[in-house]
Amino acid sequence: MTVTTIRGAAGGNLLRYLAATGVFKAVSRQADSRATARFVGTDLEIDSTVDDLTHWLTSDYTPMPLFSPWNEGSGFGAKDKAPKEHIARIIAAGDRRFDEFVATFRICEPFAADFRAEGPSKDKAPLVLRLRNNCPPRMVEWIDTAVVVLGDGELAFPPIVGTGGNDGRLDFSTKYHEAISKLITTTPKELRRSEILAQKFVVDDRTGLSKGAPGQFDPGAAGTPNTSPFGSSDGIVNEWEYVLMMEGATMFASSPARRFSMDAPQAVKALNSSARVAMTFSTFGSDLGMAAGSPSEENRGELWTPLWEDPVRLRVLQELFREGRAVWNGRTVVQSPDMYCAIRSGGTSDGFSSFDRFTFSRRNGLAFSAIRADSVRPRKSNPLLRLAAATEDWPRRVARGSEVPATITRHTRAYENARFRLATDSGTSQIRAMRTMLASLTLAESAVGRSTTTRDNHSPRRCPGAGVLLDIMRSEDAFGDTLTSDIAFRLGLGLASVRTPRDSSVPRGRGLRELLLPISSSAGVQVWTDSAIIPGLGIKPLESLLTEALRWYTQFRESGFDATTLSWIGSTGPRTGVRVSCHDLSRWIADRRLDDEVLQWTLALMALDWTGIDYRLNTSTNGPLDPAFAVFAYLRNGVRPPIHAVSDSLNDKRGGVALTPEIVSALAAHHPSTALDHARRRLRQVGWGTADSAFIGHTDSSGGHRIAAALFPNSFLGSEHEHFVYQLRPAPSDNTHDE
Repeated sequence: MTVTTIRGAAGGNLLRYLAATGVFKAVSRQADSRATARFVGTDLEIDSTVDDLTHWLTSDYTPMPLFSPWNEGSGFGAKDKAPKEHIARIIAAGDRRFDEFVATFRICEPFAADFRAEGPSKDKAPLVLRLRNNCPPRMVEWIDTAVVVLGDGELAFPPIVGTGGNDGRLDFSTKYHEAISKLITTTPKELRRSEILAQKFVVDDRTGLSKGAPGQFDPGAAGTPNTSPFGSSDGIVNEWEYVLMMEGATMFASSPARRFSMDAPQAVKALNSSARVAMTFSTFGSDLGMAAGSPSEENRGELWTPLWEDPVRLRVLQELFREGRAVWNGRTVVQSPDMYCAIRSGGTSDGFSSFDRFTFSRRNGLAFSAIRADSVRPRKSNPLLRLAAATEDWPRRVARGSEVPATITRHTRAYENARFRLATDSGTSQIRAMRTMLASLTLAESAVGRSTTTRDNHSPRRCPGAGVLLDIMRSEDAFGDTLTSDIAFRLGLGLASVRTPRDSSVPRGRGLRELLLPISSSAGVQVWTDSAIIPGLGIKPLESLLTEALRWYTQFRESGFDATTLSWIGSTGPRTGVRVSCHDLSRWIADRRLDDEVLQWTLALMALDWTGIDYRLNTSTNGPLDPAFAVFAYLRNGVRPPIHAVSDSLNDKRGGVALTPEIVSALAAHHPSTALDHARRRLRQVGWGTADSAFIGHTDSSGGHRIAAALFPNSFLGSEHEHFVYQLRPAPSDNTHDE
């Protein structure tokens, strides 16, 4: 056995990858069926009985019979002068290695003639089917690589070989015929040239090559403008590389791709695109993850070329290609961002060690180029992608259509970008991507609610249960610890999980999502409303929105919508949701730099359903506590009379005091001192005093909204509240604390 190394087979241009794969396929089929191949770095090592690959190519290799009769310029049209000359030269050579080529040409000739006799309105699909039914298997491999007939008779063109085996005026089969007519020869001069080119192919030597057009497969050698100091240069091509590239391209023709193509018309219509994708590891194009390019750049698809590090035989490799497994969220991948998710979540075959992503973009006049955009290594699992799987359907449905408002498009685009980063990033970057992805959902839903046309076509989003996130936090200790150590996450979690008490019209109560978005629950189904209960999401600061939410809540409860509150003067705050430490809330009040982070986490966590979730944050109760906020927080949870109350002015042993509309209104009006006076009077009514004004200090008027916002989530106080609120006892006249 001899190991032959094909240099630079991966990590560069598509031409080298396909040619290296093609030579392994040819050696396995024509010389050694037990040959194996594997990638070592960027090289492909072929272990076979072929001692001298250069000699074998020039003396024994039998080229594929490869024709494209459905194309003009392929050698079957009346004006195809040069293409016919190439075919005639091959036939005249009389070499045994061209026997299958000549026989296949004879089969194609009458079908091509009948096809052209139909006139300008001729349909290619019947011709393609007739060719598939009559041509030998190696020709059928090429047909299935170049064009696929879909279930309704529509043609799909896998991007690997352009639009049916051509790129503009360049017909790949004609270029192939020209190359093999020069390489497989008996004249000493041409034979020597063929051997030199074969050796250059093996070692990846790009010097001394012929002028030629490699097409889309090697943009660096295409001779485009600005490729030389003099403005432009001629394209170069190694004919052996081109011939073997065509052989390797047929590895991507597979039966699963044809089965998938039966459903492709529906997939194509859903994606609002043309029928271009029906091949193994082929997706619709996307600018996501591209270092260069723009969303408006024309793209006719992408190819994800697999690499493997363990030695594998052709039969096994073809099975992996034929299987073509690229599954994400229970569906065959058809979009580029989904391919990242599939690769990073165990949705591809285990035999592959990485994938190179090539995108076919128009960047040079009318010509397309296969540009290597990325290299992606698989992962067995990526737990955070479960959140993407649970949320991706709604934004995709909303984003479809030609008249989607720009605001909605911006947020759904932000969702897709973040979902892409969720699949590609790691560590804290992945956490930020998760937050942005979920926050974009909430903002997109808010934008849809404001658009009458879009709202009529799309119902509110069905939120996945928050248990998905909590399960990940519990199973991934490092991830969970990172989140819970972030005060902004803890505050956002407390806010997003709040739910108002149930009443007859809202059996499940209302979460923050139902307060800030134009959404209401009716018979267990969420429907759009004309406006949000608390309007202004995305416009007003979070503290203002929460202040309005608290004022609405206290006024609503004061009106008697919850009978359990009638024993209170005022209203206790919402008792559901993840409880937040008052120390965290005090820190938020004092530090406006937290505002943006708290907002982003709140928007993100609002995208999940927290109904019935029982979760406790293990956070410390150490740290400073805002004195004024401590008094309000004590009232927020309701205050019962102490055992040794001076008086019972409520005349009800069960009675107590809580937040009243006048307190919240004073905070909303930026009068925290007035609100504090109201709070003190209420506390004294039931026998509680508060620290004097000097101890509490001056509360700036701008802090009214911040205090009110901090009162909305379910919070808890420790024993430290005794510093600010104490029992009024039958006191001597010199009680220094009594006000």
